[in-house]
Amino acid sequence: MMDAIVVMVAQVQAGEVAFDINKALSLTRTARSMGLQGKFKDGHDLLDQAERLTPPDGLRGKVAIALERGRLVNTGGDPAGSVPHFLKAWTLAETGGEPLLDLAVDALHMLAIVEPVDKAEDWTKQALALAATSKNPMVSGWKGPLLNNIGWSNFDVGRYERALTIFAEDAAYRDEINRPREARIARYGIARTLRALGRIDEALTLDLQLVKDAADMGDEPSFVFEELAELYDAKGDKTQSAAYAAKALNRLRSDSFFVKDEPVRLKRLEVLAGS
Repeated sequence: MMDAIVVMVAQVQAGEVAFDINKALSLTRTARSMGLQGKFKDGHDLLDQAERLTPPDGLRGKVAIALERGRLVNTGGDPAGSVPHFLKAWTLAETGGEPLLDLAVDALHMLAIVEPVDKAEDWTKQALALAATSKNPMVSGWKGPLLNNIGWSNFDVGRYERALTIFAEDAAYRDEINRPREARIARYGIARTLRALGRIDEALTLDLQLVKDAADMGDEPSFVFEELAELYDAKGDKTQSAAYAAKALNRLRSDSFFVKDEPVRLKRLEVLAGS
């Protein structure tokens, strides 16, 4: 795959390839992958090539390039710098009507991630309105992720009651569309928020049920184990706390994103586990 991309880029640079929207869109998808690998310059270089391949009327290509440019900037550690790119993507997609609603909602969802919570609520409301009115599953399917994101945005700034309401709405929606694993993730948000509110016994009851539900699906919910370690510690049960912390560590130590992004939580689990 990458060999084909390298050849394509060389051809573009040599002026051997005419406008080609499909190749341009392929490059935007590869640029996103580069960003996830931390190869930001490579990602931007690919988007530069995608711009050369995008015809003047290639609106989907232009929106996708702006979106992925914004994602690269944000993932590279500059959320404020990503805002103009996402705004450009949203503005362009809005002019494209129904065929570009999937990208419009994506742009709104990214704006909600990088903007402060009050603005994020406004962006999310717009995105939810689009998702509610579209019959395209690529658009309507955004409802759950949008609710999840805005729930955590409220949680992160200490608006726990608001977060609790949103997570509950998310869980109900996932139940409605018969997505049990996603519903379980939403209920993890509920349990985490209950702990933040000091409602330890309610959180404990819910997390224990989530462990049972996960086992029924053949899953091991490492983040729920982490929560149970914290909850039992809060109740003074060091034995149970250590046991669940060890279970969480067994999975999370091999999660490269968790190890890189959550060193404080990792250290806390090691303390709780006594390791």
